Amino acid sequence: MTLITAATRSFATVSMASSQLSFYATWIVYAALLPGLAAVAGLPAEWVAPILLIDQVLFFVSDPVLAWLGDRGLARWARVAPALVLVTAASSLCFVAMAVLAPLGPGGLLAPLVAWALLSGVLRAPVYALFHRHLPARTHPFGLAGATVGVGLAQASAAWIGPLLAGVAPLLPFVLVSAGLCAATLTLAVAERALPAPVLEPRAPWGGRRVAAIGALLVAASALAAAVQIHAALRAPALWKAAVAAKMLPYVTPIFWVAFTGACGVWALAGRWIAPERLLVVSALPLAVGLAGSALGLDRWGLGASEAVAGFGWAGAFVCGLGAAATLAPAHARGVVLAGWFSTITLATMLRMGIKLVDAVPAGVLDGGAVALVVVGGVVALVAAVAAPRP
Repeated sequence: MTLITAATRSFATVSMASSQLSFYATWIVYAALLPGLAAVAGLPAEWVAPILLIDQVLFFVSDPVLAWLGDRGLARWARVAPALVLVTAASSLCFVAMAVLAPLGPGGLLAPLVAWALLSGVLRAPVYALFHRHLPARTHPFGLAGATVGVGLAQASAAWIGPLLAGVAPLLPFVLVSAGLCAATLTLAVAERALPAPVLEPRAPWGGRRVAAIGALLVAASALAAAVQIHAALRAPALWKAAVAAKMLPYVTPIFWVAFTGACGVWALAGRWIAPERLLVVSALPLAVGLAGSALGLDRWGLGASEAVAGFGWAGAFVCGLGAAATLAPAHARGVVLAGWFSTITLATMLRMGIKLVDAVPAGVLDGGAVALVVVGGVVALVAAVAAPRP
């Protein structure tokens, strides 16, 4: 067995974090500047929300396909980072093309947008599958923690990115985030090359218990992700607006994601001794408590504490859900199962966008529904933990 040095592990962890930070930052910049791009392309403002929803549909379609191709590449060549670099470069060109071609009309915006959405998912499931093969979460937990920290940092910065980009022409921000994304993807290729080639894993059978556990895991993830989308995107902003002055909002609204970022390493480290599907059950408790506390109409201190507890719980669900998906999946289909996990988040995002478009669901129903979804997710996660085959 080839030993992996601490320096190599650290570099791989940083490359994972930077790739996910850059990936999610790209989407945040895109969402912030899309209204201006739509106006330049001659599209009415009411088209912006449906376009964002269509993006999610494209992610939902392309993620499993890209993951399947990644699984085939890993099985055949054991290394796929060069392909990730090429696809990311093509995706980034499409991303920049949106800003360049939007003045030509709706087609100039929508054509590169569709291509970008279909290709950009290459940095989701295939990346996690790649690094789990080299650095399994149970033995190298901070690789997974690094990736999820990148997600948290990007989401925490969203409250600042939108105001900073107000009135800014989109071309320069699009070029900068695309360059950052390509650079981060290059570090993935360097990290993969520095890591020793993994021993090819035997083709494990699916088996009834494995299928049942993965199915229950994905249902649980769908419920938990839907609860977080409803709370973090629909309810938390309104709760904070009622609790603090407007000038304080950029400082307090990221509390959920700051707590998420800080907790990722804690949950990943716990995964060295406790199976991730079991930890997923545990994570539902602080998530439910935090969401319920936020819904009680507490003062700003109580709301901040509740948001921090909820962020801690969602970090556990995110980290342990990914770890469980990677661990439960047979090696030849790990990327596809991870893509299924990411698809649950996409579905939850689509649900949240649909609720916002309808704009007719009472706040109390959203708050109670979010807590109920966490309870359902925790119960189904328990089913996954019981069904999971033991090594």
